[in-house]
Amino acid sequence: DEWSREPHGMRDYLDVDPGHRHFSSLVSLHPLDHINPYTTPSLFSAAHHTLDWKMSNGGGHTGWSAAWAGCLYARAGKGDGV
Repeated sequence: DEWSREPHGMRDYLDVDPGHRHFSSLVSLHPLDHINPYTTPSLFSAAHHTLDWKMSNGGGHTGWSAAWAGCLYARAGKGDGV
């Protein structure tokens, strides 16, 4: 049954706007610096993947979100990402 395949409470969800301009879920990468490749490598990889995914779906290309995307890519070591 479904409970044996996944931990209780963990479900896939549908992101209705994957390219939405907000990067709030990545605040631990920048500006807080709680996620980095040295102490949290798996979270760092996940954050980088999330950033790429949001950008490939149209996010972060205008106004403040473009500046934030640039900072996130720089923190991820990919300054040329934007």
